[in-house]
Parts: sequence; structure tokens; C-alpha cells
Amino acid sequence: MIENMTPLQNNPDTPLDFQLKRKEDVHSGLTMELVPGLFNDAAARAETLYLDEDAFAFIESGIKACWPAYAHYGHWGLSEIPSDIWRLIVTHLLTLQRRLMVATSADGFDECFLFDDVREYFYRYFDRLRPKVIQFISEVIAWLESYLICRSHISVNGV
Repeated sequence: MIENMTPLQNNPDTPLDFQLKRKEDVHSGLTMELVPGLFNDAAARAETLYLDEDAFAFIESGIKACWPAYAHYGHWGLSEIPSDIWRLIVTHLLTLQRRLMVATSADGFDECFLFDDVREYFYRYFDRLRPKVIQFISEVIAWLESYLICRSHISVNGV
């Protein structure tokens, strides 16, 4: 699925990497894994999507809103989230995406940041980063929807 997606071009100086990656594309940095199935399923693990930790925070805001058990330690652990909850998360992500499309500033998106320096960077370069975030959300939603029709869970393996 990832090979059909056009990777977003990132400025090497940006702390935000919006590329969807396979395991062989991950060379350094902290990443989050989305496993299309239960974590211990080897076939599902072979299809894992890897996302930069800072970019994943945009997705994580929806997970926290729709799966309260994730809020405590999900970012650092393993969460096997049922597909029906992921459908709610997709709805949340679509709402976030619409908010970004009409926003004239970065105000109101603080739930999407783990670290102050990344938030400050996003605020400073909002006009340049907004279309990348919108595209990133679209690509993650497309990936999720391709698995929600055939998998009972999508697991998050944190950093």
C-alpha cells in the first residue's frame, strides 16, 4: 500500500517528517508503528506502517479522543485497538483535517504536539506545513481504511 503513495518532500531542517514508511525506510529517530492486525500476527507485522513520532502526534490526538485507555501509556507501549474504534478515530481525523483546511493560524491545534519545540516550529511555519499535514492525514486515513474492511484490530506500537 505504501509504495503507491507519493512521499511528501520534507525540509531536512524540519523536525516534522510526514513520510509513511516501511521498516526498511526507517533509518533513525523515534517512530511509531501501526500494525494492521494484532501485534503478534506475523503477517500483519510484515505490513506495518512506520511514522515519525512528532508527525504521529496528529494521529495520536484522535486515538486519545476515541480510545481513553491509550491516554495513559499508549505512546510508550502496545495498544491493540478494535477496528470499530479506528472508524471513530478516522472521523476525528477527518474533522481535524477540515479544521486545518480552514484555519488561518496554528491556534487551536495544541493537542497535536508532544514537544514545545515542534509546536513552536509548526506555529512559525504554519502556512508551509499545513498542506503537508493535510496530505499526511489523507494518506494515513487511506492506509487505515484499506485495512479496516478486513482486520479486527489495528495495533499501535509506541516508542
